[in-house]
Amino acid sequence: MEIHDVGTFLFQMAFMKIRTQISIYLGPFILIVISTIFFLNYHFVRSYLRENANIELQKTEQNMHRAAQELLSTAISNYLRAITEKNLEFIEEQYALYRLGKLTEREAKDKIQMHFNLQTVGKSGYLVAVKEMNSQLFLDLHPFLPGSNCTATEGCKTWAATRHGFTEYDWKNPADNSFRKKAAYVLEFPEWNWIVGASSYRDEFVDLVDVEELGRLIRPVRINKSGYFFLFDEKGTILLHPEFSNIDGTALVNSKGENILTLLLASRDGYLTYLWKNPSEETEQRKYAFVDKLEGYNWYLVATGYLSEIYEPIEYLKTLTMAMVLLMGIALFYIIIRLSNVISTPLHTLKDGVDLFYAYRDRFHWQHHNIDEINVLGYAFSRMSSELNRSLAGLEEKNLELRRSDQEKEKNRLFLDSMINSMPSIIIGVDQILCVTLWNAQAQLATGLHPEEAHGKLLFTVFPEMSEHQEQLQRSIGEKALLVLPYFRTDEFGKTEYSEITVSPLFSPQKAGAVIRIDRVTDRIEMEQRLRQSQKMDAVGQLAGGIAHDFNNMLSGIVGSAELLRLRVGPENQQLVKIITDASIRAGELIQKLLAFSRKEPITFVSVNVHNIISDTTDILHRTLDKRISIESRLEAESTTVMGDWSQLQNSLLNIGINAGHAMPDGGILTFSTANIELEEMYCSNMPFDITPGTYLQVTIRDTGCGIAKENLKRIFEPFFTTREINKGTGLGLAAVYGAVQQHKGAITVYSEIDHGTEFSLYLPLSNVKDTVEKIPEELVCGEGCILVVDDEPVVRITAKSMLERLGYSVLEAENGKEGLEVYKQHQQHISLVLLDMLMPVMDGSSCFFNLKAIDPDVKVVISSGFTRAADLVSLKEHGLCNFIRKPYSMTQVSQVIAQALNRPTALSKTLQAQYLPDTTTHTTRTTEQ
Repeated sequence: MEIHDVGTFLFQMAFMKIRTQISIYLGPFILIVISTIFFLNYHFVRSYLRENANIELQKTEQNMHRAAQELLSTAISNYLRAITEKNLEFIEEQYALYRLGKLTEREAKDKIQMHFNLQTVGKSGYLVAVKEMNSQLFLDLHPFLPGSNCTATEGCKTWAATRHGFTEYDWKNPADNSFRKKAAYVLEFPEWNWIVGASSYRDEFVDLVDVEELGRLIRPVRINKSGYFFLFDEKGTILLHPEFSNIDGTALVNSKGENILTLLLASRDGYLTYLWKNPSEETEQRKYAFVDKLEGYNWYLVATGYLSEIYEPIEYLKTLTMAMVLLMGIALFYIIIRLSNVISTPLHTLKDGVDLFYAYRDRFHWQHHNIDEINVLGYAFSRMSSELNRSLAGLEEKNLELRRSDQEKEKNRLFLDSMINSMPSIIIGVDQILCVTLWNAQAQLATGLHPEEAHGKLLFTVFPEMSEHQEQLQRSIGEKALLVLPYFRTDEFGKTEYSEITVSPLFSPQKAGAVIRIDRVTDRIEMEQRLRQSQKMDAVGQLAGGIAHDFNNMLSGIVGSAELLRLRVGPENQQLVKIITDASIRAGELIQKLLAFSRKEPITFVSVNVHNIISDTTDILHRTLDKRISIESRLEAESTTVMGDWSQLQNSLLNIGINAGHAMPDGGILTFSTANIELEEMYCSNMPFDITPGTYLQVTIRDTGCGIAKENLKRIFEPFFTTREINKGTGLGLAAVYGAVQQHKGAITVYSEIDHGTEFSLYLPLSNVKDTVEKIPEELVCGEGCILVVDDEPVVRITAKSMLERLGYSVLEAENGKEGLEVYKQHQQHISLVLLDMLMPVMDGSSCFFNLKAIDPDVKVVISSGFTRAADLVSLKEHGLCNFIRKPYSMTQVSQVIAQALNRPTALSKTLQAQYLPDTTTHTTRTTEQ
């Protein structure tokens, strides 16, 4: 705020205080006193009127209650009197007959008792004759207790005391559970010392009472101007009311949803207020009421009136007082305005003079005024204006220098902040007690805390991850030594983020502390991990490549010999032959897995229907797993075609299924299910797989086995990692699955709980191409012709020769490529096909193939090898290679491959092309485990 504004504000404040002082203090005081007197008086009168009205209402209700009770009692008395007098006449008639000798005393009394029994008083009442004899009372005639001594009962005592007239008392018949109030009218019959009367329970006379007679009593009575009485029973039926009767009162509610009868019955002292509107009324009004029960009838008599009618006498007083307060307020306001003008006029003059001074910087000249206080203020401003003119000149020069200095500092600070916030690292400054002094944009992004929220707080409060390094940080600051710490954390998606913490202590003697830089090094760490994994795979590949050829050659001899032996032994030895064959096949599969890791095997993708693969897999598992394991399929996906390798996908499902079987030694449920899902970009970016957003086929394999421990979940896909006993697992199964999923551009996740089971989910990208995989027939295909077998292993040549001769072919042999060329030159006209090994001494298979093509461009060649590079096969196919068969092979496989090569040398089936020969134009060669 500038000086001119300050001066103006001061004058405005002075003017306001003088002008409004009276209105602020005197005006409200007077108004408050007058209003308080009015409201206290109003409240007192209102309370007095309401209290008197309540008392009058209660008295009126009590008087009406007594009148109603008297009316009802009179009605009951008249009813009972008529019955008693009529029956007394009958008694006198029977007594007269007894006196004339026509009836004995007993006969007369029995006849009277029979006459009594034929009558009902009320609902369950009856006629009784009480006899007085020797100061005792007996029930001479009674429907339930004839002849009983009733001297001690309240009923008989009351009859004896009354003798003539209406009375009430408590009574209990043998069938009753408790005493009840009875009403009776009694008359004396002295001839037999009887007191005769008709009696009944009081609450049974309700139906006998004429409600209209009671209505004629209460309807004319008014509470104030328009209040009234009404009557209802314990069931909620309104018996009497000025505007309706004999209706269900439980349905009558006010605007608040309150049932009036319920409120009346719930009132403790019988008094309450409530909102109500009768049908004839336009608006709902506040009412007050007293309720009292008519004893013996279960009826409730209510006296009710309108509260507004109580306060009518004070409404005029209220209006008059409010008008007086308003007039006094107007008069007071006028007085204040007049008084303030007298005082404020010179102040306005002073204010205008000060405004001119601040506008033009001229010295202020005060003109003498007749109010001394104003003169003191005016002359003071005059002197102050001269001093201000001298001071302002110096202040403006100093302010200009300060603004320039502040602008330069702000520019430097913004430049430094821009540099710090532009850095990709998290930068945090701390003092010597590790409280935050600097907090850049990356720190805010990582924690969600603004710099203002973090400044001054302990580092571990705003960055809890640093708490484990507290001692090292303090030591680094104390010793002023550079500190580098590794740090990692796992996010909610299971992805591990690696960081590097660098602590640089401050060397300034004035301010101790440090700058902490946190760099994300996840990419570098993952690259190092991938490098180590690649080196591991290379080592595995070198091992596999070194042994694959020789090992498969040996397996070829074993498999071939077992095939031939199977044809020669009897049924009792077939199981032994099968054991040899199965073991050799498993050994071959192990070598293929190793080759897949080292990217030594060519893989070609075609469109396959995953549901068909699952169906074949479950068939195999049904025959393989424990019969106590139930295998279920829930194939719900609509689109099921993917680009992939049938064998790899089936082996992946088999590996997971067999592992699940091992996890359920006592049986369980193995479930295969499918679904189509849409993977979004955020989900794909957080997965450790190279997948793109789109529609995927989700294949879920769930078991109810023992589950996988958390510490093992991160390692289950590592090659050679296994938790099974020695010699019971290679550790390559799940690693092969992981590699196959990667090669298919998909992803795999696993979730497991101990003792609950494990769930694997495979995500494979869908393809629009129809399924093109053909199944290879499983039967032998015989043929004729001459086959040249070129292989450096004698065992392979011997078994191949025996199998081919068994199939109908004649066989020539050669132990290397050079010898094979010589044999082919000599027997070119007779040789139908060359079965050629790839790795041989003297001359390898590739060189031999091109030499054979030079001799005879139409020569038919099938490559047979346990280890062949993809590039070699691609080159050979381009130059006319007919087919390829992997060692070890069975007699069925070799018969089909040779027959197809001889019959259709230029049109191989899609299945064999996909299985053995890579396509040079459309194939996708990716490496993983099979």
